Amino acid sequence: MVRKTHYLFVRRTYGYGGVELKLIDWLSKVDYERANVTIITHVDVFSNELLELKIPAKVIITPLGKQFSYKNIKEWHHLFKKYYPDIVVFMQGDFFDIPWFLFVIAKIIHIKNIYLTEHLAAIDPPVKSGGFYFKVIPRLNLWWYWEIWSNGIRGHLANKVLAVSEGVKEKLILWKYPPDKIVVIKHGVDTNIYCPSSEGRTKFRDKHGIPQDAQVLISTARFEKQKRLERIVYSFNKLRIEYKNLWVVFAGDGSLIKDVRGLLDSNDRALFLGFMKKQSIAEALQGGDIYILPSDNEGFGIALIEAMSTGLICIATKVPGPEDIIQDEINGFLAEASKEDIHRVLRKVLALDGRKKMEISENARKSVRMNYQLDTELKEVQNFLGIPEVMGD
Repeated sequence: MVRKTHYLFVRRTYGYGGVELKLIDWLSKVDYERANVTIITHVDVFSNELLELKIPAKVIITPLGKQFSYKNIKEWHHLFKKYYPDIVVFMQGDFFDIPWFLFVIAKIIHIKNIYLTEHLAAIDPPVKSGGFYFKVIPRLNLWWYWEIWSNGIRGHLANKVLAVSEGVKEKLILWKYPPDKIVVIKHGVDTNIYCPSSEGRTKFRDKHGIPQDAQVLISTARFEKQKRLERIVYSFNKLRIEYKNLWVVFAGDGSLIKDVRGLLDSNDRALFLGFMKKQSIAEALQGGDIYILPSDNEGFGIALIEAMSTGLICIATKVPGPEDIIQDEINGFLAEASKEDIHRVLRKVLALDGRKKMEISENARKSVRMNYQLDTELKEVQNFLGIPEVMGD
């Protein structure tokens, strides 16, 4: 009997978002005759998806904390010893998700393969203070060394680090991650699912009472702070009187949905569709015209390439990820991360003639088909993590 390789994925999740979607994609191609997979998480957003896709991975829910304390160290040590994997994969959305001492524990108990995946660009590291205390004693900057060390050490203790964009890699290097350990693997999408469809466009609009000649703004991002969806509402409120056929559609959920909804001057021509699965997201995108990703921070932007693959005119902020993907005014538009500049760019897009819109739409889909195919991403990730894939795939 062949011994199975045991993979342990650790993810501090806050809801079903891009990182969770990617993990499900990765696990969909695993050969479970040769691998066991366990997911440790704080909120179970995985079990229903795993069950629906018949992925035999185990989900473990833990309230274990991220603060450096004897209690947390002891409990994490016990958990890692209990499931003792061949390979542990720490999955970071926010740069501060996974505490440094988890990597130390993994080293202490001799887990041979420790991988880290970074899905969101880190903030810039703090600047070291100069000068002297009392004009005599040089500043030691101990706080600065601790901040850099306690975060940068993760890159040193990991065998390999996966960054989802060049922008994410650049930020990691600023935090003293060893450049030779970082591998950039960009996300991909299924361009057969995310594709333009005049029939899908008509069907979606009829279903939701949207006129066929309407101009529809759409977002599929989660309602969380970094996504800054209130910037879309700001523009819609300013434009809804001037553009009588302008609609806005939000397809997603999150903790700030009530706050964003409350900012609307009127619910007329605004739809909130809630959480939607992959096929429903594709159908919603087919019903849209202009996709807006107004985030303060991204790592890559899965939702962005889904929209581009569907042929929408996309507006995104100049942050890591979208800056890698969009060539401004060629396959989409880039704006500064402010409501005023996003509004300025949206006005420019609304004023485009039909020929220019078609050109940008075609360029958007072409760039995704050339550079961001899901099959390519999955093969690269399987190779990176050493995941045995299903024979014949």
